[in-house]
Amino acid sequence: MMGVRALVMTLALGCALGAPACAWRATRADYGAYRVFRLAQDEHQRAVAGADYLHAFPEGVYADEVRAALGAAEERFYAGRASSARGLVDYLTIYPTGRYADRARAELDVLARREAESTADRERARAASEEAAAEALRAHRAFTRDRLVEFLGVLLRVRAWEQPMEVVVREHPALDVAFRAEPRPRCDASRCVKTLHVSFALPLPDGSIAPRASELRVVLRLADERLLGAEVWLPGYGFSRWYELETRSAVDDADVEARRAAIAWALAQVAPLLEEALGETFESGVRGPLPSTEQHTPLLALDAAGLSVDVVVAEPEGAGLDGFVIGPRAAP
Repeated sequence: MMGVRALVMTLALGCALGAPACAWRATRADYGAYRVFRLAQDEHQRAVAGADYLHAFPEGVYADEVRAALGAAEERFYAGRASSARGLVDYLTIYPTGRYADRARAELDVLARREAESTADRERARAASEEAAAEALRAHRAFTRDRLVEFLGVLLRVRAWEQPMEVVVREHPALDVAFRAEPRPRCDASRCVKTLHVSFALPLPDGSIAPRASELRVVLRLADERLLGAEVWLPGYGFSRWYELETRSAVDDADVEARRAAIAWALAQVAPLLEEALGETFESGVRGPLPSTEQHTPLLALDAAGLSVDVVVAEPEGAGLDGFVIGPRAAP
């Protein structure tokens, strides 16, 4: 039979060896936290459990054992985590006063500064990218307006109809500049044609994207190198495409009301140019269409001193040509 002294020595030896026998003088919470540490499945879980134990029971029954185990594993634990901010935070959580704590905090400061700089760089790059995209979108949307205003404005100011082109160019140098710019026109004895084109993606209400194209075609009609007339065409129901490009609102050309709204919007954009060119004394009446390279029926036939303009709107089942035909004053 074991005496009291022998029993005490056995229990003391068991505590020294970390055996469960030590639990006889540990509280239930103390032993429970220690048990989590002893049963941890991997090094990280064991380190976390050990740190939790020491935080809760700094003078606990198993504190020295846990502290020794963590100390023995510290160098390996730090080496495996020193390369990342997350790893350094893990290290400091478990070893707040460890051998590498100061180094870990210094590394975290360096990483934080780098992250702040990287974040600032990314933000600057993002802002620059967004501004460039916005500028591109503004230029994209203004494509038809700018080119149409340029060519329509120049052609409406021409007064040297039926004159040799050298005279026209001399009297209207802006026309020569506009036509010589890229893309260069294609010319033969009867006409010079300049085509400008932009493709764009139109967001639809259902979240899909519709590919669209807006085209501007400018034609100078010639005979014996004389300027007989000019045409500005927007193919593919171009007034609708122009409206879509600037408003980002889809137009179903088969929808009479939607098409009518797009036409009204487009004509409102060019009305100031027509008013300036035709003056207050222009006439709007019934006459035949002006000569042109395209068969058309004018929606409006406008006449003023020395100048006539046909405003053309595509028929629903026609070739889809919207635009303007310009030339010398048409005969009554």
